[in-house]
Amino acid sequence: MSDGTERAALGYEHTLMFGQYREDLGEYAKLEALRVKSLEKLRKKEEKRRQKELKPYRNAIHRK
Repeated sequence: MSDGTERAALGYEHTLMFGQYREDLGEYAKLEALRVKSLEKLRKKEEKRRQKELKPYRNAIHRK
C-alpha cells in the first residue's frame, strides 16, 4: 500500500470513528437529560409533600 492510500484509509476510519462518537454522545445527552428531568420532578414532588406535612407557623396571638 502506498503512503497516500494508507493516509486516505486512516482519514476515512477517523471520520467513521468520529461519527460513531457523535451518535453515542447524542444518545448519552438525551438519556442524561431525561434522568435530570425525572430527578427534578421527584424533588419537587417530595418538596410539596414535605411542605404539606409541616404545620403552618402560628404566632403567640393565634396560639391562644
